[in-house]
Amino acid sequence: MSEPSQETQRTWAILKQVSATTLERKRRLGEYAVVWENDQPTFTEGDAPQPIATDRDNGDRSKVFGDT
Repeated sequence: MSEPSQETQRTWAILKQVSATTLERKRRLGEYAVVWENDQPTFTEGDAPQPIATDRDNGDRSKVFGDT
């Protein structure tokens, strides 16, 4: 596999810097962020919404698919 071009490397570096800066700002403000961890989306600390029980969680598929 060939090395990424210099432009691609610069783009990745900028994206990493912006992501890190944004996550740090949200952490300082006590806000949450959603990140990918262990093959699933995960809330970071902060004022993240609490999960609620849904009809899907309870196995009632009728409301999930719009059946009455």
